[in-house]
This record gives sequence, C-alpha cells and structure tokens, in this order.
Amino acid sequence: MATQTASENTDYLALHFGHCGCGFGEKFWELACKEHNLSISGGEGKPLFRHFQSLLSQNIPRQYRARALFIDPDGQDVSRLRSGPLKNITDTELNFLTDKEDALGSFAAGYYTHSGRILEQLNHKLSKMLESCDTTPAFVSTVSYSGGSAGVYCRVMGNILKDEFAKATHINFG
Repeated sequence: MATQTASENTDYLALHFGHCGCGFGEKFWELACKEHNLSISGGEGKPLFRHFQSLLSQNIPRQYRARALFIDPDGQDVSRLRSGPLKNITDTELNFLTDKEDALGSFAAGYYTHSGRILEQLNHKLSKMLESCDTTPAFVSTVSYSGGSAGVYCRVMGNILKDEFAKATHINFG
C-alpha cells in the first residue's frame, strides 16, 4: 500500500470481544449511526461527516455497512446482535464470530486449545473486511479484561495484528 499523507483519512476496523465488548459495540454503532444521520434500519443515507465514513464500507450507493467484527463464544449475544437493531448495517456472515463456550473457565485452555478452532475463521473474516479499506487500517478494540474468554480471542487477534500490521495504530478500550 502507498504511504499515507496527513490529508488522507485512515480507515478503521472495530473489533468487539466478548459480552462486554459486543455490548459496547452495539451501543456505539446505534449512537454513531443516529448522530451521523445514517439509518440503522436500512444502513441508508449519507453520513454527515466524511470522517465517519472511515468506519464504514459501502457496498452499493448510499448503502453502508459497519466495518466491525463482533467476536464472542456465547452464541446468544451474537444471535441477538444478528437479528437486532444492527442487522441492517452488518453482514450476518462477515461481522460475527462465535465458538463453543467451553473456554470460559481458563485462559490457558482457551488460548492453547480452543483458539485454534477459530483462527482460520478469524483470518478469513479479517481479510474480507480489510478488502474494503482504502488505506492501512487502524484497529479499535473493545473488551473486558476481567475474565471470560474475551481475553483469549483478544490475545489471538492481537497476535495476528502484531504480525501482519506491526506499524498500524491499535487502540484498546477495556
């Protein structure tokens, strides 16, 4: 990719891990769409500010999709997001990743045993989302660091990003 200049926008990819991160992401996207005049019911409209478009991909004219990945082993949370208010600004196959919930008790078991199951899916979804970026992306993550399996997935994703995008900006909210 070409070197960015100060006048170019940076594309962003939002990563939401676990129950807390997905809940934060849901409210963020609802509020951001409302504030930027983007219909959450249809993903239609034109964002009021050009900079908000750096968080979106546009699949057809005036039809926007959130450039976000919601990752949680708890299928209930992700199912609720898939069919809830975000369903029209997300792609049910691309924006969500779930797994079996059996890694919740131990970070080590989740990281060394269960994370291998999702690695291929994670790489595939990340690659597809990055195709919609015009510039080297910055990554914004939301996660609870107080337990659960979100830390496992955040760590796995962190390793991928560190290896592939060492010079990219990484912002974590926990």
